[in-house]
Amino acid sequence: MSIDRKGATDYTRDAHVHSVRCLDFEDKASFEEAKRGFIAPVPEGQVLKEDGDFVFDPHKLAFASGEPEEPETVNPSLWRQARLYADGGLFEVCDRIYQVRNL
Repeated sequence: MSIDRKGATDYTRDAHVHSVRCLDFEDKASFEEAKRGFIAPVPEGQVLKEDGDFVFDPHKLAFASGEPEEPETVNPSLWRQARLYADGGLFEVCDRIYQVRNL
């Protein structure tokens, strides 16, 4: 079994073009909202179990945060959501309510 990546099919490319037409990708308000209330990143950038094994490594999502354009194999809406989710840490949602994101 091969694990080589394949390009998008014509059907996939057409579906992605349709999704771009249906959604307002010019609206960047969600990116500003995603940053609102940010207090601090996850300490050391990783969450470990007591024995040192990884529970979660948010750096594995960093591929999406720096890439404004999605690959042709990924639905543009899902790529946008991954970019919004990639910035994690501790956030203040409202007075005395906090949230840890991207874990």
